[in-house]
Amino acid sequence: MRIQDSVLSFMSKAIFAIGALFIPLLANSEDLATKAEQAFYAGDLIVAKNYYAELAQTEDPNAHYYLGLIDKMSSAKQQNNKNMLAHFKKAASLGHSLAMWELGIAYEAGDGVRQNQFIAMDWFRKSEQHSTPPDDSVFFITGSDGTLTEYQPAKYFEHLLLKAQAGDTDSQFIVATLYDKGHLTSVDRSAAFKWYLTAAQSGHIRASYITSYFYCRGIVGDKDLETAEYWAAKGNLITKCED
Repeated sequence: MRIQDSVLSFMSKAIFAIGALFIPLLANSEDLATKAEQAFYAGDLIVAKNYYAELAQTEDPNAHYYLGLIDKMSSAKQQNNKNMLAHFKKAASLGHSLAMWELGIAYEAGDGVRQNQFIAMDWFRKSEQHSTPPDDSVFFITGSDGTLTEYQPAKYFEHLLLKAQAGDTDSQFIVATLYDKGHLTSVDRSAAFKWYLTAAQSGHIRASYITSYFYCRGIVGDKDLETAEYWAAKGNLITKCED
């Protein structure tokens, strides 16, 4: 009995000791994050970078995101696109939605990578999927006489859908986006594609881009590179859909 008590006592002390080691590490990480953020927003990027570099050793996604931003904000002479992309990719791999968006921007502009607007869209969509959805509690529509009408989400979606069905191109694109992202309604990629295509056929540039992307990636149905290229031209894309 005494041996058991002794073993239990030893294990309790060991667990307590291990826990005691982690508490200062956690507190230190929180302190580093606070100091890094304060330095960053004060414009002291060198100090912020040092703090974030230390914090990044703990696999902190926010630290990698800000290290990427600091590299991006550096002067042309000091800018290191390789490091910038490495930090954004690391943060993205840890689920950081803003880092995913930055990767989309990099591919869209060809900043440190070969320009590819389709890969850019991959990252933009991943970013949106990892982002907090907007507050859809209530909407207000300004009438032709200037008065505001309050709409609940379901009624607002119905309002937009009626406008889309009546041929309003902007509403067609918005309805496509709502179906695509699952805002105000459930995700329905087939319906999204239908409305993107309808808006694209009416000359909506962004809808043409996304229609091309849907064909390129085979999001609804099989991939169709030829049709993707057709809509890419309509969407003013300068990169090709590659199989």
